Amino acid sequence: MFQRSRDRSSGRVLTRGVSMLALATCLAAAVPIVLAYGRPRPSAPGSGTVTVRRADLVMELVAAGQVDSSENSEIRCALERLSSSGRAGAGGVNGASEIIELIPDGSTVKAGDVLCELDSSEYKDLVVRQKLLVSQLEADRQQASLVLEAARIEAEAYRSGERVETEQQHRGQIALAESDKTRQADRLAWARRMVSKGYASPLQLADEEQTLRRVSLGLAQVRSVREIYERFTLPKDLLMLEHQLEGAQVAFKLQAGRLDRELQRLAHYEAMVDRCTVRAPHDGFVIYANRPGRAAQIYPGATVRERMLLFYLPDLSKMEAAVLLHETVVERVRPGMPARVRVEALPDQEIVGQVVSISPLPLVDRKAESGTEVTNFLGRVRLENIPAGLRPGMSAQVTIATAERPGALVVPMTAVAVEGGDSFCYVARGDQIERRPVAVSHATTQLRVVEEGLAEGEVVLLDPESSGRPLSRRLPASR
Repeated sequence: MFQRSRDRSSGRVLTRGVSMLALATCLAAAVPIVLAYGRPRPSAPGSGTVTVRRADLVMELVAAGQVDSSENSEIRCALERLSSSGRAGAGGVNGASEIIELIPDGSTVKAGDVLCELDSSEYKDLVVRQKLLVSQLEADRQQASLVLEAARIEAEAYRSGERVETEQQHRGQIALAESDKTRQADRLAWARRMVSKGYASPLQLADEEQTLRRVSLGLAQVRSVREIYERFTLPKDLLMLEHQLEGAQVAFKLQAGRLDRELQRLAHYEAMVDRCTVRAPHDGFVIYANRPGRAAQIYPGATVRERMLLFYLPDLSKMEAAVLLHETVVERVRPGMPARVRVEALPDQEIVGQVVSISPLPLVDRKAESGTEVTNFLGRVRLENIPAGLRPGMSAQVTIATAERPGALVVPMTAVAVEGGDSFCYVARGDQIERRPVAVSHATTQLRVVEEGLAEGEVVLLDPESSGRPLSRRLPASR
């Protein structure tokens, strides 16, 4: 990781190295990169001096990182352990299959492209058996539907037909019996009058009385039949018809429910057959899920199991750079800061980016040899322009512009001497050399920003000890 400043006025890039940090887990090891500022321009050839000048500085933080995708899908084996018709021992599959065809590792794919084909023969056998069961259940449901319809028709026919007809018959029989009784009563009254006048014999009167009793008995029987029908026969018939209809409805619902369940199971089995063709959910770059240092698990002929990881599929249109920021510099970085990314595999490409996030919790890496802990925060830089050939896992150098210092007064680092914790510059005034205390701050590995003590245009010695000037003529330091 480096701290870098860029001199806008001269176009030179100025860098200062800061402590390098090993990138954890997915990040590649950082390699120090120091870009030379170049020799300061001396005021005269061979003089060993330089003029104090102003420069527009951009304070930049440089760190090693790794390219990754912000949308990195894990594609797993979606097959499931199944049993035929959901019954144990009825035959099924154990959720494992064999890779028949496989796309090459590192292929670029579009959404919907086939990544691999798994052996689907066992699932297809389940589908065939399930279709036979579904056909039988469809016939059973059809039969239950016919029985239900017949029960409905029979119930409606009884309510609207037989019941009405029976009640009409009873009313007719009662009316006829009442009419016969009335007529016979009139005949009996006539016979009595005739007997009293001597026109009819007592025998005829007795016959008419017997006929009236018979007719009255017939009326009572008809009324009794009607009462029994209304109190017992009709409720019983209605109850039996309702029970028959309800039974037919229950049987139909049972058959329909069984059919629906088996249809769902059939659809699930067919989905398993479809899942034997593994497709890309989105555009991306195919990476086999083989573990480094272990035997390959993804290859033609390999057996895969339920939920087994098959591929990583990073989306190449949504790339970012992951970078570790040491705890001493993380406070300087904010989301939204511009960044530049150079990828080691694409040295001629500079990618424009922007800091999008910094992890709130640090990553702690303990060094075994020293027992010390290195604390870093993971930052992510979204890449705006994605060059061709950019792939996840590529090493990158990330430069983040953290601050600007326009018009800063700067001198080379070699022009500043430190004695007893104080900083001094040797200012050349003709043949005189003045030892002057100065206040400077760090800018780059080769430049220091002059906070006080020097003015623009003054000439200072680059290396007083080797300048060849008689330092014995130094003026006393003025404080």
